[in-house]
Amino acid sequence: MLQKGHKPDTFTFTILMDRLCREGKLQDAQNLLVEMFKEGYKLNVVTCSSLIDGLCKEGKLDEAMKLFYEMANQKLCPDVVTYSVVIDGLCKESKLEEARKLLFEMPKKNICPNVVTYSAVIDGLCKVGKLDEAMKLFREMPYKSIYPNVVTYSAVIDGLCKEGMLEEAMMLFYEMPRKKICPNSVTYSALINGFCKAGRLDEARKLFYEMPNKNICPDIVTCNAFIDGLCKEGQWQEATKVLREMLNKGYSPNLTTYNVFMDGLCRKGELQKALRLLDFMVHTGHQANEITYNTLINGFCKVGDLEKAKELFQEMSEKGCSPNLVSYNTLIDGLCKQNRISEAQQILYEMIKQGLCPNVVTYSTLMDKLCNLGYLNR
Repeated sequence: MLQKGHKPDTFTFTILMDRLCREGKLQDAQNLLVEMFKEGYKLNVVTCSSLIDGLCKEGKLDEAMKLFYEMANQKLCPDVVTYSVVIDGLCKESKLEEARKLLFEMPKKNICPNVVTYSAVIDGLCKVGKLDEAMKLFREMPYKSIYPNVVTYSAVIDGLCKEGMLEEAMMLFYEMPRKKICPNSVTYSALINGFCKAGRLDEARKLFYEMPNKNICPDIVTCNAFIDGLCKEGQWQEATKVLREMLNKGYSPNLTTYNVFMDGLCRKGELQKALRLLDFMVHTGHQANEITYNTLINGFCKVGDLEKAKELFQEMSEKGCSPNLVSYNTLIDGLCKQNRISEAQQILYEMIKQGLCPNVVTYSTLMDKLCNLGYLNR
């Protein structure tokens, strides 16, 4: 374009900015913004909103907020899209107070929040357990002529499920078709996970197997939630069947899938199979995380194989996966159960040295064993 002597206009730059952000090429997008400044182009709201959205999606919230406030210096008024993008970014970083401040600021600037804005705040509130506040916003939406969509309903249903309010979640689920809103895989995943966590496997199973009849394909998240519930209830054969179906549909197991099966094997006491699964997942390019190692350490502690548990504990650090509070507490508990108090105390000292703060579980485990052995003065 430049070679032919055509000078791009702001609209052209905006299209290019949006494309770069969608492809995750944020550095190129930021360089383009600088170039626009240098060449004297006037920024517009769409250009800024595209870059802000890209920055938020990459977790660069500080840079996004800086650009958001810079818009005022450029005499640009953020619109509902800009506000919604920023509010969503703040909510995903659990900065709820700042998000709500912007939500309530919008009407003062004659900008009407929309369903995307409300859904972002409601989802953020649900994720930090502020369900009452989320429900208040959810219920006030129709009075402002803003109507919840599948994203809003799914966020609230997930929040209710996480609080164990499954009946209330199902009431909203049944309300959706009456409002001409079709549940999606996210809605079903929230409910299936909720019922599985509550040990209500039959209800989770009913939801899982009805999905195809509603032309909703269970995704990796749905499958993982259901497999986890099946493994915890000892339904190993069905869990394996769901995994096979998942593979047949072209889904590749992710780290969560492997961790779920790892937990199931450890619960069954099949620890050698669990170790082989660890080798297989690493071989297929999946890096074990704290959950993986904690599951294995707990499994070996349960059967009294403290040497293997300590070996895995050591391996965590060597593989760049730092032991966390659960890792230390599990190993301390295992050592105490075998009356290896000195070693347990050494683990406690190491834990403090690593900057981790022992909690009530740590101290209760040690004190209980010391009392049982008559070492009250220690």
